Amino acid sequence: MVAADFWSSSHARWLLAPERLQEAHAQDLAKGLSREHVHQVKAFVVQYIEDLAKSSQSYVRRRVVATACVYLRRFYVRRCLCEYDPRSVAPACLYLAAKAEEAQAQAKALFHFMKKLNASGRYQQMPALEMKDLLDLEMAIMEELDFNLVVFSPYQDLMTFLKNAGMLDIAECAWAVLNDSYRTDESLVHPPYIIAIGCMVVAAALTDRNLQPWLEGLTCDLEEVYSVTQALFEMYESYREGPAPDAVHRYMQLIL
Repeated sequence: MVAADFWSSSHARWLLAPERLQEAHAQDLAKGLSREHVHQVKAFVVQYIEDLAKSSQSYVRRRVVATACVYLRRFYVRRCLCEYDPRSVAPACLYLAAKAEEAQAQAKALFHFMKKLNASGRYQQMPALEMKDLLDLEMAIMEELDFNLVVFSPYQDLMTFLKNAGMLDIAECAWAVLNDSYRTDESLVHPPYIIAIGCMVVAAALTDRNLQPWLEGLTCDLEEVYSVTQALFEMYESYREGPAPDAVHRYMQLIL
């Protein structure tokens, strides 16, 4: 079901047990944040990555955004929010992902779109970032990732599975669910094909389609699939309107 080269990749070696994620952010928790606060901060900066990418055709490919989000979450497995402000780490992840995915990556262009995006709306309180800061953060991210920059995307798996299941009509919904999955830590725990199937299950539920016959023909661990779907439904329940910017900036002021 999944390409053999995935299991021999650095991405596979980066898959973590859920218990390992519970060990992260000790310093942030000691400074007064709750795990829910940490989740909200990460969800906010993931949305920032997405909005920054949308504002620039240079970074617009969804694969670049997905890779940037994975870099961000891997980085904060090892580091704390109080050590590196995620509001600054996020654009550095996008810049690095664009280069890793062989997209056009120009720091000056990124700064142009950051300035435009931060000028109004929900991102007015984002911290100022200089070129040197961006390049220093890029190096810090690469070091914490052990220079393992390969990220396998679930998007191709998703489209293949939808075609196999005869459910291409729910592709738009499933694609949107997969985009939203990067607001969770699921990309750190499960291989891409499991995430793709989990997003299909959620999309089928949202569109009132019966996916069960197709699922029963699979050889993968359905308990793992249902773990993904549970995380996605919990995310939707928690962030119906997205994290409030004022709250996120307040949390960061508490720990920096």
